[in-house]
Amino acid sequence: LRTSRDSARVEITATKTRLDAAAAGAARHEEALSEAQSQAQAAEAKLTAMTGLFKANAARVKALEQGDKAHQEAIEDLGAKLRASLANGPGRPAIAMLEDLLGSFQALGSAVTIPDVLTTFMEQLAAEFPRVALFRVRGNGLEGEHHIGFDPKTRIAKVVLPLGMDSLLTRAAHSGRTEQLTGQELTDSSRALFGGSPSCALAIPIVVHGERLGIVYADDSGQTDGGADAQELKRRIAEALLLHTCALLMRLTNELRNLAELRTYATSLLSEIEQMYVSDGKGGKSGDELQQRLKANLEYACSIYANRVAVECPEAAALLEEHLASVIDAQPSTPFARDLAVVASSPGDRRSAEAS
Repeated sequence: LRTSRDSARVEITATKTRLDAAAAGAARHEEALSEAQSQAQAAEAKLTAMTGLFKANAARVKALEQGDKAHQEAIEDLGAKLRASLANGPGRPAIAMLEDLLGSFQALGSAVTIPDVLTTFMEQLAAEFPRVALFRVRGNGLEGEHHIGFDPKTRIAKVVLPLGMDSLLTRAAHSGRTEQLTGQELTDSSRALFGGSPSCALAIPIVVHGERLGIVYADDSGQTDGGADAQELKRRIAEALLLHTCALLMRLTNELRNLAELRTYATSLLSEIEQMYVSDGKGGKSGDELQQRLKANLEYACSIYANRVAVECPEAAALLEEHLASVIDAQPSTPFARDLAVVASSPGDRRSAEAS
């Protein structure tokens, strides 16, 4: 009995050792499974991000190609109208008129914001028309915003024209094309709108991507009536300036749209990084291991963001870094912000790494 008891004890001890080893192995397998699941989730998130990036880039390239085509067509149309103006225009020598027009294009090209472009367009138009005024579409009316050459007593800024009212400006707003009144078409009622004694008046709508940014009014009040040929030449010059202005405004609005989209994209990237950080924390990772995972995800996000920015809008390269800094500043006491501050290199270091 004593021998059987000792043998049973030895067998129990051996069995317990095997059970402990099996339990340790199961724990290791469970940890490895958790790690594999976490890596699979991260890989799936990266694959989703890359798929979205490729689709967005394809759509953006197509839009840019269409924009370039439209811009080229506008330039060709402008060249044709310019050649016709040079061939038929009386008065100034053709070379002098061409130099004035090229100078106007250069002035427009130096404008960097939409209000700057509109103001510059008016200033260049004022070289042909003594009185120029900009009206913006607000609600159901046209409100005066800026003017050149008008008597201060006219108070263009306080003029409001309902869109339902029949006038030269409202007709241009509804038709989307330049409207003109000359000679006998300018009745006392149409002259009474702004006073003076014009023999030619234009209403020029500025339409970009289907949106009416404004209506520009121009007339020759105070100038000697040069006849129908001179009026036609002024109208063609105004349309040439308008084509160039609209091309610039299209580029600026596209850049603003790209900036807004990339700002949203940078926010979504950091949101995904935070979600993966929380998931890793719930999976049992901590300390250096958690920070290393966060650093890898951040570097990946920076790389795909840099690839997209290079194609769409290089001016937005710093948006991700700015949003990164704002997240750290806004939540300095949270574990995510603390670890993010640790693993995020300085903007200069990151740019150097990307350049390398």
